[in-house]
Amino acid sequence: MSLRPERIADYLKKEISNIILQKVRDPRLKSIVINHISVTQDISVAKVFYSVYQDEIELNEKILSKFSGMIRSEISKSMKIRRVPKILFIFDKTPEEADNIENLLKNIK
Repeated sequence: MSLRPERIADYLKKEISNIILQKVRDPRLKSIVINHISVTQDISVAKVFYSVYQDEIELNEKILSKFSGMIRSEISKSMKIRRVPKILFIFDKTPEEADNIENLLKNIK
């Protein structure tokens, strides 16, 4: 197994976080927290697992698809790679599930 997808995932996580902090003006997108990025072996697709910092903010697919295009464009300027992977945003339910499990364990005691 190659380490290249892992290195690209680490790079993408840093770059996407920086783009969110510095270049995004939409307050709905400012609340995104990048949890994990998974890149396919052929570097064609990057799955960005995210959660939302503020519960009341709702993001739909249209907003995220525009956002992924902007991110891909920004990354293509700085990344020394022939093809920048397609970015797919996937809502990460892990933090919510961890909270539920924690509450269940507290109730057992």
